[in-house]
Amino acid sequence: MNMKRVVIILLALICVGVVYGQEKKKVAVLKTVSTTVSEDVQGAIQDALEEGIIATKSYTLVARGEAYKKAMEEFKFQESGVVDDKQLIEAGHAMGADLVCYAAIRKIDNNFRISYKMVNVATSEIPEMKSKSTKNGEKDLISVLDEIVKDMSEESSSYESIKTVSSAPNVAELMRQANAYFNNKQYGNAVPLYKQAAEQGDADAQNQLGYCYWAGDGIIQDYNQAVQWYRKAANQGNVVAQFNLGVCYSNGYGVTRDYVQAVSWYKNQLTKVMLMHNVILAITSITDTV
Repeated sequence: MNMKRVVIILLALICVGVVYGQEKKKVAVLKTVSTTVSEDVQGAIQDALEEGIIATKSYTLVARGEAYKKAMEEFKFQESGVVDDKQLIEAGHAMGADLVCYAAIRKIDNNFRISYKMVNVATSEIPEMKSKSTKNGEKDLISVLDEIVKDMSEESSSYESIKTVSSAPNVAELMRQANAYFNNKQYGNAVPLYKQAAEQGDADAQNQLGYCYWAGDGIIQDYNQAVQWYRKAANQGNVVAQFNLGVCYSNGYGVTRDYVQAVSWYKNQLTKVMLMHNVILAITSITDTV
């Protein structure tokens, strides 16, 4: 076999490896726990979520095997019914999942509200989070579950398309899309776009990403990360970020409470506001004399 043929075969193998190496992300769907509905309804909700995962064709489902049972027992989801995002991430790690999907159901008067979300185990991002309510009690549960399955399929495709944007997209376009998602309360879709723009040095994106971390919108709440992004934006002169950083120092969010630092950042923000105020007054006085 000559060298040219060997090189061609190696290149072909590399290409095949790249194509088949793009594995689908693994999603674990945890059992819904509630004292307001029967075990059958809880199981139906889990089944519906799993159908939604399969329907996306973007993910592969983690089977309910031994790792799943062990995680459910370890974190005692069946007993408490109260699950926070950190527990979901820990359970996801235990099951070898990339993402964890969980739904909660609450009874409000004679109707039910189902809230579901997906958490990225590695990044803590929440690409999907939505709630649906029945209008005719248990009679609507099946139709609401069908709506959830449909929404999961559509929003998962949207989230995956966001992550395949060019590695160096236009910051203005990223911010336009991110703000549109944010204003529609689709925080899970907004966060990865803000992050892309923030990593390219955009101060507004850095401040907005800091806020998402601070509020827990679309990502697990993390005051330390919030301070980090607020500071990046504040050091670039972003007035809102300077104020937000002052709030963090005043209240001890992600930093040791330090009123001196807080006043320093408030002063920076106040100086610019006062400067703008003086400029407006000057313009007004000139206009009045004309």
